[in-house]
Amino acid sequence: MTKFSMVLCLLCFFAASSTHAKKASLAEISSYLEQHKVLTAKFVQINYDGSRADGKIFLKRPGRLRFEYQDPNNIIVLVAEKRITIFDYKSNSQPTSYPVSNSPLSLLLNDEIDFTKNSMVLDHSYDGSLTRVTLNNPEHQEFGQITLMFEQDPLRLSQWQVTNQVGEQILVLLNELKYDVLMYDTLFNITFNIEKWKER
Repeated sequence: MTKFSMVLCLLCFFAASSTHAKKASLAEISSYLEQHKVLTAKFVQINYDGSRADGKIFLKRPGRLRFEYQDPNNIIVLVAEKRITIFDYKSNSQPTSYPVSNSPLSLLLNDEIDFTKNSMVLDHSYDGSLTRVTLNNPEHQEFGQITLMFEQDPLRLSQWQVTNQVGEQILVLLNELKYDVLMYDTLFNITFNIEKWKER
């Protein structure tokens, strides 16, 4: 998998599967995301070429997110300090960094989220099983879009799909979702993680 693919993966987290009775409203979805600003989960990422990657995700809003990819990838993708930084533990190349504003991921890392008052929502639909909300940054549509998919009873974000500007899609499914988990700030500290990478 290329590093570009890994950056795209940042636009994906959460998972599970079941059936639901109705479409969740934008107000309900916004309230859910507002309530759960700290969480962790295991994920399975299905890439546009059919390849698979497994790992664990850590989210601490506002502004912080960490993906830990298991073997054979051995990559950490860290979102902090308004940057996306990729640490490749199999390479001697220096960690690479990109502005988080270049990714639809930035839409989900704000301290406050209210989809009822925001022009980022492109579509809000229900397929008989999942409520889907498609988002993009109206000021940077060239960076693609993300579709969040929610289960209900109880409401939870079960998966998401990222579509880039050329139509390639990455799907991420998560399980073992846990809320309000204690997370140390070193998980998201770029300088600390660079030093750990050097010591590998």
